[in-house]
Amino acid sequence: MQGIRSMKLSRDDKDEYVKIAVTVSNPMDLRLRERVNFIVDTGAMGCTLPREVAERLKLEDRGEVDAVMADGRVTTAKVAFALLEIGGKRLYTWVAHGPGFDALLGLDVMRILKVHVDVPAKDILTPLKHLKIGRLTVSFALRRGEGGRSRMAGEDAHPHDH
Repeated sequence: MQGIRSMKLSRDDKDEYVKIAVTVSNPMDLRLRERVNFIVDTGAMGCTLPREVAERLKLEDRGEVDAVMADGRVTTAKVAFALLEIGGKRLYTWVAHGPGFDALLGLDVMRILKVHVDVPAKDILTPLKHLKIGRLTVSFALRRGEGGRSRMAGEDAHPHDH
């Protein structure tokens, strides 16, 4: 699509989740990085990771939070700082992680990164900073007015008769 950078999402046929590949890195050691398929969750605030991913990346826990699960249960989760990269954009942010957690990408992160989800098309849309136009063609029609004078379409033939 011209003027919009786009990247394809995947759709899990079984659960009908829309997912996006995100590179998650340890901000203290950028060599520790992993590509993770996140569920796009426009109803969530923040991000969550499975505990196993946080352990493989050696993310340093900075505390705990109470996390409200989709079924309404409240559970305690560890929080750590991570670097997320989506479509060439980077964000250092907090992620909650714990046993049984899915990788969820919340609405607040999508807003900060100016990422928009087109769910029916399974696309992620991000606005371009610059748009270079190589050639622009403008067309308009002239029609003959009274006295053989050319005028633009829509131009009033008698502008002073009002």
